[in-house]
Amino acid sequence: PVFPFVTRVSLGLLDGRDVAVSFASACFSVLAIWFTYLLGAAVWSRPVGLLAAVGLSLDYDVLTLASRGWRDDAFVAAVALCAFLMLRCWRIGQAPARLRRLGRVGLDSLYVEAVLLGVVSGLAVLTRIMAVPFLAAGGAFLVFGLRTSWRRRLAMAGIGVSTALIVAGPYFVICWRVDGDPLYTFNVHGSIYSA
Repeated sequence: PVFPFVTRVSLGLLDGRDVAVSFASACFSVLAIWFTYLLGAAVWSRPVGLLAAVGLSLDYDVLTLASRGWRDDAFVAAVALCAFLMLRCWRIGQAPARLRRLGRVGLDSLYVEAVLLGVVSGLAVLTRIMAVPFLAAGGAFLVFGLRTSWRRRLAMAGIGVSTALIVAGPYFVICWRVDGDPLYTFNVHGSIYSA
């Protein structure tokens, strides 16, 4: 539902012209390139991030399919951003707990990052349901790989999963109530692709 929603917004911005679909796809393509840079820079260095982003931006399929309105760019952007946020959680989780001030309340920085990762993970699931295995594997790696207390690990995982469910869950409940199938739209799109 994320790509159709962005397409609908684009249609509103572009007076209902067909180019809105290509515009939405191209916007996600630009985001995917930016998030690839962030991920490469976080994993290794800024030059490596730049090289990865340039490589993605010069890829023939990225250039041609984005202009035709394919929704794969939205999923690439979601996966790259989720991987970047997982890496941030990993780095913050390796360090001693550091409080981040939100007004009068001090929260562990890891928990704040878990909320952000949960929001983006929920959007990734709403972009493509196949994000679930990737997110589950990344979450397991974070929980079992961090060198911090189990209380802090489990709290991070609980916060992230709860936030993702809050973001993505209502859509599945509405599909179940209206169409009798919580995976209705995914099944419809699957039948379109298999045809």
